[in-house]
Amino acid sequence: MERDKVSEWFRFDSPIGEPEIEWDHESYHIERIKYPSGTIIWFGQKTNWIKEKDGKWKSLQYYKSSSEFIDCDEPLYEKLYNEL
Repeated sequence: MERDKVSEWFRFDSPIGEPEIEWDHESYHIERIKYPSGTIIWFGQKTNWIKEKDGKWKSLQYYKSSSEFIDCDEPLYEKLYNEL
Protein backbone atom coordinates (compact mmCIF):
# COMPACT_ATOMS: atom_id res chain seq x y z
CA MET A 1 0.00 0.00 0.00
CA GLU A 2 1.22 3.47 -0.83
CA ARG A 3 0.14 6.74 0.76
CA ASP A 4 -1.58 9.19 -1.58
CA LYS A 5 -1.64 12.96 -1.43
CA VAL A 6 -3.66 14.64 1.31
CA SER A 7 -6.06 17.42 0.29
CA GLU A 8 -7.62 19.82 2.80
CA TRP A 9 -9.96 22.77 2.25
CA PHE A 10 -10.12 25.84 4.49
CA ARG A 11 -12.66 28.64 4.72
CA PHE A 12 -11.97 32.28 5.62
CA ASP A 13 -14.11 35.39 5.59
CA SER A 14 -11.80 36.91 2.97
CA PRO A 15 -8.52 36.11 1.15
CA ILE A 16 -6.27 37.35 3.98
CA GLY A 17 -3.17 35.93 2.29
CA GLU A 18 -4.02 37.70 -0.97
CA PRO A 19 -4.95 41.25 0.14
CA GLU A 20 -4.77 42.64 -3.40
CA ILE A 21 -7.96 40.78 -4.30
CA GLU A 22 -11.17 42.79 -4.05
CA TRP A 23 -13.52 40.44 -2.23
CA ASP A 24 -17.28 40.82 -1.91
CA HIS A 25 -18.30 37.20 -1.41
CA GLU A 26 -19.57 35.54 1.74
CA SER A 27 -16.51 33.35 2.24
CA TYR A 28 -13.15 32.42 0.71
CA HIS A 29 -12.02 28.81 0.21
CA ILE A 30 -8.44 27.66 -0.30
CA GLU A 31 -7.00 24.18 -0.83
CA ARG A 32 -3.80 22.71 0.66
CA ILE A 33 -2.32 19.53 -0.82
CA LYS A 34 0.57 17.62 0.70
CA TYR A 35 2.26 14.90 -1.33
CA PRO A 36 4.14 11.90 0.12
CA SER A 37 7.37 13.46 -1.21
CA GLY A 38 6.88 16.39 1.19
CA THR A 39 5.84 18.87 -1.50
CA ILE A 40 3.07 21.22 -0.33
CA ILE A 41 0.87 23.29 -2.63
CA TRP A 42 -1.65 25.97 -1.67
CA PHE A 43 -4.17 26.83 -4.39
CA GLY A 44 -5.39 30.37 -3.78
CA GLN A 45 -7.82 32.45 -5.78
CA LYS A 46 -5.10 34.44 -7.56
CA THR A 47 -1.84 32.98 -6.23
CA ASN A 48 -0.49 29.46 -5.89
CA TRP A 49 2.38 28.61 -3.54
CA ILE A 50 4.59 25.54 -3.56
CA LYS A 51 7.12 24.15 -1.08
CA GLU A 52 9.46 21.66 -2.67
CA LYS A 53 11.51 18.98 -0.92
CA ASP A 54 14.36 21.50 -0.45
CA GLY A 55 12.11 23.44 1.94
CA LYS A 56 11.99 26.64 -0.12
CA TRP A 57 8.71 28.35 -0.94
CA LYS A 58 7.85 29.73 -4.37
CA SER A 59 4.78 31.55 -5.65
CA LEU A 60 3.42 31.23 -9.16
CA GLN A 61 3.39 34.61 -10.88
CA TYR A 62 1.19 35.09 -13.91
CA TYR A 63 2.11 37.41 -16.76
CA LYS A 64 0.25 38.27 -19.94
CA SER A 65 2.01 35.64 -22.02
CA SER A 66 3.63 33.32 -19.48
CA SER A 67 4.00 32.32 -15.82
CA GLU A 68 6.89 31.42 -13.55
CA PHE A 69 7.63 30.40 -9.96
CA ILE A 70 9.61 32.93 -7.94
CA ASP A 71 11.10 32.57 -4.45
CA CYS A 72 8.92 33.86 -1.61
CA ASP A 73 8.42 33.66 2.13
CA GLU A 74 6.25 31.01 3.71
CA PRO A 75 2.64 31.94 2.85
CA LEU A 76 0.39 33.25 5.61
CA TYR A 77 -1.94 30.28 5.12
CA GLU A 78 0.87 27.82 5.91
CA LYS A 79 1.79 29.79 9.05
CA LEU A 80 -1.83 29.64 10.20
CA TYR A 81 -2.01 25.93 9.33
CA ASN A 82 1.04 25.21 11.49
CA GLU A 83 -0.69 26.94 14.43
CA LEU A 84 -3.69 24.57 14.26
